[in-house]
Amino acid sequence: MREKDIKKLYVVYFKEDGSMYRIEEEYTKGLYVEKDIVNRVLGRLRYSKMDVVVYDGGDNVRPYIKPFLKKYDKNKSISKGF
Repeated sequence: MREKDIKKLYVVYFKEDGSMYRIEEEYTKGLYVEKDIVNRVLGRLRYSKMDVVVYDGGDNVRPYIKPFLKKYDKNKSISKGF
């Protein structure tokens, strides 16, 4: 597999105390559009009770992933994106 066939992005988890964890994810480039990739990442979050930001890995491979914030809603005990 060539390097151009891999799409890199970052997932950053934020805890309430201000600490954060950044994880690098890689996907095989295919027929995915930005929304599909973000939904795949959000569908399998490692830490579901934290705020999370998904953004592009800066590898110049399309599609470009705009930063997406998913905020954890403590009152409903589920995550809610906006």
